[in-house]
Amino acid sequence: MNNIINILAYIVLAAFVVRTIRNALYHIFLWQNKEYRLDMLKVYLGTKVGKKILFGSLSKIKLILLALLVYSLFSELNFLASLAVWSFGLVFVIEAYRNLNELYTGSLPLPKFTPKVVLILFFTLFSQFILVLTSSPRFALDLMPFLDKLLFITIALQVGILSIPARIRDALLEFFALEKMIKLTGIQAVGITGSYGKSTTKEFVYQLVKDDYGVVKTSENINKPVGIAQLILKEVDDATELIIIEAAADKHHGGNQLRRITNMLADKLHIEIGRAHV
Repeated sequence: MNNIINILAYIVLAAFVVRTIRNALYHIFLWQNKEYRLDMLKVYLGTKVGKKILFGSLSKIKLILLALLVYSLFSELNFLASLAVWSFGLVFVIEAYRNLNELYTGSLPLPKFTPKVVLILFFTLFSQFILVLTSSPRFALDLMPFLDKLLFITIALQVGILSIPARIRDALLEFFALEKMIKLTGIQAVGITGSYGKSTTKEFVYQLVKDDYGVVKTSENINKPVGIAQLILKEVDDATELIIIEAAADKHHGGNQLRRITNMLADKLHIEIGRAHV
């Protein structure tokens, strides 16, 4: 009987490993896709697709089972605790089957494997597997339900910690860009923002003035404070008479971005085109 239980436990363990790797990759993909910004991720999780991630059928079942497990442990109801743990194991097997099918069909979105992603993935999997893979099968089974709920928290904490150096870097870039703009007395700025048509308007303005002024403009993928700061530091010089800025602004976090960009341009922003929906 014990051998059968151990075999079942190893099957659940294998399923746990598969679905944990998949979920870690997917959570990191979401963070990366939302630029590691909590506000953007919260907006996404509030959509229909995002709510399905949080409150899908299997997620609801696991929440119920976890509550049942915690209750049975505090009440010392061993049979009920075992039932909850093995039910979790069944859910893990179902998830692993789905995940393997995702990998086979190539339908699982994967993050770009930057050094930051690799670091987060390594510490996430290390924290998830170190006790499970070095413990007895029975103890590992008891840990898995709690580790399942710690996965998102583990990744979120790492994103928060790793964002600190990036925020310091961004603040320094914007500060030095501001200092440069203050020193340049013969330059003016045109700011273009809004929900639609920013790039088209920017190119139209550029075509109108390019033959009469020394112009620097943001490229297609530069419309946020850090990118604009880098543009100022690299391309703007004493010969620049006009800088045309496309500024991203959406209803969720555009106001803060616009303030940072406006502050960075010092008193050189004389023309503003468009209206931000903030």
